[in-house]
Amino acid sequence: MGDGSSAPDTSFSPLVPWRFTVVVNLIGAVTIVLAVFFTYSGVFPFQSPLGVYRLLPGDIMIDLVWTYVIALVCGVVVVLFSAPLARLFWYAHRIAKGGNQNYYIQRRTGNAGISPHRRLFTPAIAALGFAFSLSSPTVQSLVFVTENFTSLGEHDFAIRTAMPVLFISILVATFVLLIFTPIWLLEDAGLITEKKTTGSRVTADIEGVGQFFIKYLRGFAGLSTVIGYLLLGVQMVDWYQAISANPELMYPLFVYFIPVTVVFAAPLIVLAPISIVNLFYETSLKKNARSLVSQMTKSGLPLVTVEPLTHQPNS
Repeated sequence: MGDGSSAPDTSFSPLVPWRFTVVVNLIGAVTIVLAVFFTYSGVFPFQSPLGVYRLLPGDIMIDLVWTYVIALVCGVVVVLFSAPLARLFWYAHRIAKGGNQNYYIQRRTGNAGISPHRRLFTPAIAALGFAFSLSSPTVQSLVFVTENFTSLGEHDFAIRTAMPVLFISILVATFVLLIFTPIWLLEDAGLITEKKTTGSRVTADIEGVGQFFIKYLRGFAGLSTVIGYLLLGVQMVDWYQAISANPELMYPLFVYFIPVTVVFAAPLIVLAPISIVNLFYETSLKKNARSLVSQMTKSGLPLVTVEPLTHQPNS
């Protein structure tokens, strides 16, 4: 790991192409509209004042517009506050490590070497994990208008179970980006840490500060989503066995599981609002990265070049 004094290259280029963003939003919008139509068409007319989200004004279709309005607001927050929030995460890392770390700014040639689609899927899974965590009836009734389902019959259990999870994940997805974007900025700006050691070591113990938080978020997202899917599957099996005793309620099995497939596709659907916020992040990345690097170098962090490990043949 070499030292130096010249400024790092912050000439970042967008990771996610515009075409991907457009396609994802078209697929998400069509899927959400179809989910609304097939879920609510027999419950009450669209002009009903009851919507999807309890705290948002307007009917069902207006609520879907609100999700994009919220995405735009979160995008503005990302532009204005990503650098200050990234510094807060840096302070949190220092506290978590007990001050036993050295910090550096790594010179880099652009964005962190991460697949753009993989980067966006992590907050999408996290949003679904939060939705499963909020899936208790009490919490659901605070966020989701459960009165919409009062006229549904016993055979519509899948709608009662799956739709709140889907729409809550869509709502919280853009707020989840307010956690991820400062962490991405730490990665893209090149903040790395080395464990303080006594004596000398041949290989330094180096880690990206952003990756420290990403690992915990991935763990939460993966664990909560897997548990949520398992519980949903158990509920569906128990429910289907219960109604199988009533021939009047029996239909082909796939009919009942159509709403559930929407939940399994939820990470793809919530990519739509997530991609909107990501556009704001990438547009402001160069400015925010330079601002963050400038603030940290003023705090005394040195600029370094991390050399790749080379294989040394045995003598």
